[in-house]
Amino acid sequence: MRLSSGRGVSLDARVAASLFLVACAGGEPSATDDREETGDPGTLDTGALQALLDEALPEAPAGVEGLLLVVHADDGRRLFTLRSGQIETTDRLAMASASKLVSSLVFLRLVEEGALALDDTAGDVLGWTGDHGAITADALGAFASGLPGDAPCTLELQTPLADCVATFPSLALLGAPGEVFDYGPTHQHALAAMAQARTGETWAQLFDTRLASPLGLADDELRYVTYPQAGLGQVNPLVAGGLLATVDEYAEILGLFYRRGELDGRAHIAGELVDRMGRNAYPDATLANSPMALYGYDARYGFGAWLECPDAPETCAIVSSPGAFGTTPWVEREHGYYAILAMEASTTGAAGFSMGLTVQLRPLIEELVE
Repeated sequence: MRLSSGRGVSLDARVAASLFLVACAGGEPSATDDREETGDPGTLDTGALQALLDEALPEAPAGVEGLLLVVHADDGRRLFTLRSGQIETTDRLAMASASKLVSSLVFLRLVEEGALALDDTAGDVLGWTGDHGAITADALGAFASGLPGDAPCTLELQTPLADCVATFPSLALLGAPGEVFDYGPTHQHALAAMAQARTGETWAQLFDTRLASPLGLADDELRYVTYPQAGLGQVNPLVAGGLLATVDEYAEILGLFYRRGELDGRAHIAGELVDRMGRNAYPDATLANSPMALYGYDARYGFGAWLECPDAPETCAIVSSPGAFGTTPWVEREHGYYAILAMEASTTGAAGFSMGLTVQLRPLIEELVE
C-alpha cells in the first residue's frame, strides 16, 4: 500500500475526494512487523483484537488493502502491532484529517517559543479589519473562528497559501469568534498564514524545524502537500489534511502529544499548552458542521483534535483525529495508552468505518493495557 502517483485517478476525481472529513483485501494477517517491539507482546493475548481486524477488513471502504493497529504504553513502549491484509508501518499514507493534530503541535510549539500567542488576532498579524480582524489564533485552532470551514482556494495547486488566506476576509462570517463551530480546512490554513507571517518561514520549514527534526524524523517524504494521495502541491499545502506520513513516524508525533510535549526530558511544548488540545474552550458554540455528529457520535472539539466525551466537556481523556481516508490516531489517558488504526481508502468517507472499528477495539485494548 505504498503511495505512488500511478493510481490512475484523475485530478478532477482527486478534487472531489477532498482531504478532510466530509460534512467532513487479501493477504494473511500477521501480529508483528519489522520494527522491534519494545514492550513484551508475548505476554499479551491479542487474539480477540486480531479477529476483529480480520472480520472488519472485508467490510472496509473501497481501496483499503489492509488494516493496521499499533498500541503504545504510557511510557512509550510499543506494546504490539497487529495487521490484517497488506499494510506495513513503513507505508507512507495520506493522513487526511489526522494531519490536524500534527499541525496543532506545530502551532503550539510556536506559542511556546513566543512567535505566536493564542490571543493574537488576524488583525494583529495579517492586517484583517472589521469583524474578521477580531478572529483569534485560539478560535482558529478550535475551528470556532466564525469563518466557514471550506474555501475553494485551499485546494488550488498554484495559489500560495498566504495568497489563498488573503481572500478569507471576503468570506461571510458565520458568527463572532467562539460562537459557531464549522469543521473544515480554512481555520488551520489561516493559522498557518499567521505563523508564516510571524516567522518568515514556509509551512514546510515550520513543520520540519518545530516538530519533525526535533523528533529525529528526517525523511524528506514526511511532508504536507495539497493532494496527498497524488503527492501533488508544494506552494499551497493543505495544513488541515495534506500530511504524508508512515505509522512509525506518526507514532513518534503522537507520543509527543501523549507526553504533554515532553521531549528528551524537557518541555518541547509546555504541558498546559498541549492540554489546550484536549479542552473544549467553547462549549456553547453552535455546531454548524460536525462530521462526528453526522456519524452519530456525541463529540466536541478541542484545539485541532476531537474530544470523544459526551456533553461538551471542558476536558476529555480520549482525544482523536480521524482522517477521511480512514487512519485514526487517538490517546486514551484514563487507561494509559495511545494508538493508531491505519488504513488508506481510495475515496473519502472512511472515517465513519474507522471510528466504528475503534469503538470496538478500545475495550479489548483496555483489558490488555490494564
